[in-house]
Amino acid sequence: MHYRTALAGLFFVLMAAMQSGAQSSVPVSGEPLRLTLDEAIKMGLERNPQVAMSEAAADAASAQVMKAKSNLYPSVKLSANWVHANTLPEFTSGEPSYYPTTPPNTGGVPVHYHYWAFPGFEMSNTREGDIYGVKVEAQYALYTANRVKNGIKAAELNRQTQDLAVQQARNELVYNITQAFNGTLVAQEMVRVTDEAYNTANGHYRQVKALYNEGLVSSQDLLRVESELAKLRTQQVQAKNGVEMAKIGLKHQLNLDLDTPLEVEGRLAEPVPPLPVAEDLYSQAVQNRPETRTIVLREQMAQTMVDIAKAGAHPTVGLFANYSWDRGQEMPPNDTIWRDGYQAGAAVSVPLFDGRATESEVAEAEANLRQVKQGRRMLELGVRTQVSQAVLAMRAAAERIESEKTAVKLA
Repeated sequence: MHYRTALAGLFFVLMAAMQSGAQSSVPVSGEPLRLTLDEAIKMGLERNPQVAMSEAAADAASAQVMKAKSNLYPSVKLSANWVHANTLPEFTSGEPSYYPTTPPNTGGVPVHYHYWAFPGFEMSNTREGDIYGVKVEAQYALYTANRVKNGIKAAELNRQTQDLAVQQARNELVYNITQAFNGTLVAQEMVRVTDEAYNTANGHYRQVKALYNEGLVSSQDLLRVESELAKLRTQQVQAKNGVEMAKIGLKHQLNLDLDTPLEVEGRLAEPVPPLPVAEDLYSQAVQNRPETRTIVLREQMAQTMVDIAKAGAHPTVGLFANYSWDRGQEMPPNDTIWRDGYQAGAAVSVPLFDGRATESEVAEAEANLRQVKQGRRMLELGVRTQVSQAVLAMRAAAERIESEKTAVKLA
């Protein structure tokens, strides 16, 4: 009996543990999902599809590097074939040939004839049979005018850009989650402030209403207080709607269903210390922001593509070798014997005329390089503008905070 009780108790403990673990990702029905900022960021990084897409693109770029490096090694291939045909060669017997063997007499007329019979043979292609073949062949690109080297370089640069794209997607998601989370905290604080203001105004309204009933204040005073109370009621409704809107934005960033009940836990951060000069911040932004580092890599990729296009005007040299086993192509009775042999050699390909295709590829690659360079200039200018705007906004916010502190002290 005690044994069954212990098993039942263990079962309920395990169920409770499973439910508590499930609450970390999916809330129990009817209970809100409570998150701190760190928990929200962690959940967002795990669930956001944009981050998952960028990580998949990075994995694909890594696979492309492996593919590009495979050109450094010889390729070895094994092939086999079987063919059934009815046009195989063979010897067949035909009409015999007769040759005279008795010499003529002196008068030119033989007394009698003797003939030597030779069997008749002829070759035909009417035999039906099977042909088998097995071949092992290897190829190696000995000289490609740095096509392989530059191809690997371009693939590695692309992988680095995709890694930076993952970092950029994560940074943007963390920023958006932080903005939405803090926006929810601000909205909740606005609800608290408007509720306090409404309660205070409602108490004042009751006092004025009592004085009005005693004839100590005029109806205009009562109407003025009622008007202020109605305005505060509107602000109260707007503040509560603001909380719901902020939570919807946070749920979107976390990839949660909009019907999921959500509660945020935390407090607004203290004001940041004084910022350094804008030029120092700009230098840090250029060094640290993924998009600025990405554009540098893309410029290097574009230059590499120019080199690859120019290599199209150079010859290529390759080595090849194969070993094969064949049976069934010879005439009987040798059609059942396996014959083996090998071939080895070198091949040279020299482009003589391609209708200016290589020239156009070089021109296209150089145009893309110029485009990337202009994009880099635009991006650096945009980063400088964003840093300047952010510094001005932070300074303005700090000044507003100090002004509000002074107003609170005077009040």
